[in-house]
Amino acid sequence: FDMCDDFSEVVGFLPKVWALVVKHILPPVLLVLFINLASAKINGTATFGHYEDYSDWPYQVIGVFIVALTLAVFLLGVLQPLSFICLVPSEVEEETVGEVEMAIPGPGDSKQIDVKSEDEEATHPEEGGMEQAYPK
Repeated sequence: FDMCDDFSEVVGFLPKVWALVVKHILPPVLLVLFINLASAKINGTATFGHYEDYSDWPYQVIGVFIVALTLAVFLLGVLQPLSFICLVPSEVEEETVGEVEMAIPGPGDSKQIDVKSEDEEATHPEEGGMEQAYPK
């Protein structure tokens, strides 16, 4: 109902039933309409995917390829988020969250999380400070 209240400030009165219809009624109705359109046939020929006299190659194939590529990139980001680390600008070196400092690894670097206490600086094991960084 928050969105309904926000829109009401701009467009005027919106009944609360509008928010329910937009959120719970319209999505399944649109899905059923799309499935109905996609499965429609005229004279035994499917109408979905047959646009006027356009040939399947290259127009239909390129369209399906773009959708498949977009889905593949999304799934790669979900399953392997570090595969896009090369897209992080080089100016972004560190991100601090609370007391845990996370260094963004560059190509060839190993993942590492340094924990800082209030008394000491975090040290990297490469600098010979393994005992200080990770007390026993």
